[in-house]
Amino acid sequence: MGIKAGAGVLAALVVGTALGALSRGLMSLVSLAASGSSSFSVTGTSFVLLLYALVLVPGGVVAALTTHWVRWLLPAAGALFLCVPAIGVASEEIGATTGFGLGQWLGVGAGGAAIFATIALLPVLTVRLADRWLGRRAGAPACVGAEPAVSDATAR
Repeated sequence: MGIKAGAGVLAALVVGTALGALSRGLMSLVSLAASGSSSFSVTGTSFVLLLYALVLVPGGVVAALTTHWVRWLLPAAGALFLCVPAIGVASEEIGATTGFGLGQWLGVGAGGAAIFATIALLPVLTVRLADRWLGRRAGAPACVGAEPAVSDATAR
């Protein structure tokens, strides 16, 4: 159980840090598109990376400990939780949108969509990475020790 839980924690930390860094870069591009400048602090960047990683840890552990469909709930809940601060950061960085030109709208819209895409990828990549590290195949049986179903045509 300890090795499985460790694989889940590590998967959450790796995926959270990688996608958190990508998301932070995209946040900078959104700010640049909105106002023409971007000024993110090291403290703010560290907080984003830490938040992305830590919010996935419980889900990563559950995903590593079971192959039941319920293992998707906690990682998905963590990703949904991240939508709240993402919206807050976006509204703070973008500010008022009056007077935005087409280029600004396209930049902010594309960057914002890409940020939320990184959030949507968090549970998928965390579960898949934990599975990979634990030697699970895609489409493996849902129960430990269960044998795949054999069809009548195969059994003959």
